[in-house]
Amino acid sequence: MAHFLNDLTKRKCLTVSPDAPIERVLSTLSSKSIGALVVQNKQGIVVGIISERDIIHSLAERKSLDGLVVDDMMTRKVISIEPNSSSSEIMKIMTEKKLRHLPIISKNNLIGIVSIGDVVQHLIEKYHLEAEQIRSFISQ
Repeated sequence: MAHFLNDLTKRKCLTVSPDAPIERVLSTLSSKSIGALVVQNKQGIVVGIISERDIIHSLAERKSLDGLVVDDMMTRKVISIEPNSSSSEIMKIMTEKKLRHLPIISKNNLIGIVSIGDVVQHLIEKYHLEAEQIRSFISQ
């Protein structure tokens, strides 16, 4: 597993069921300061993802979220990554597909989620480390 993703799989990945009310999703996204939840059925199989964008698109179409559940607006075609995916591969997928969140799935099991913010943070740390190594090399 890539070191970068290994760290992300150690944190709790929040999920929601397809029959959960949208109000619960909104509350979770707001209180946890996150942008998406992975949707799992009762058997623990990933059946979708619901993001801020899904909710905004639904609100724009329907003008109200009253009585809606996750299944009414989740994205069903889930694009995911393997635990050994590199940050370059992740950035490529996120850019091409215009996604901000990718579930990390191994052997059909959800083991985490990576966000665009996680990727940016990883790159910043990588560039700081490289700059420090160059400074150290130059000062020798």
